[in-house]
Amino acid sequence: MSEKLIKKTSKEHYEKYENLAQKMGISYKRGQEIYLGSYKFTKKELIEKFKEDSVLNNISLTLWDRRAGTIDTNHSYHLSLAEKVCLLKHLVTYDIIGAMPEFEEP
Repeated sequence: MSEKLIKKTSKEHYEKYENLAQKMGISYKRGQEIYLGSYKFTKKELIEKFKEDSVLNNISLTLWDRRAGTIDTNHSYHLSLAEKVCLLKHLVTYDIIGAMPEFEEP
């Protein structure tokens, strides 16, 4: 049986990015890897990074920015680059890594 990975977060933050992903039709649930810049991170590598730092700040922000910049928002959502990075990290954390959210008290 695989290890259960938990991501502590606020319910508001989780729901914001989960809802955005659904509305935008973006899912990485079948993903086993992701390219960030020219670097390919496998699911196994992402899990190790997550275990070291659950917000994945141990992956260069430049790499996140480059990938997030490719997210097409169809001009309907007007997301900043920072919000796109948050959306991307959300998708990696919950879709590829398979972490479960644990909501912190406000």
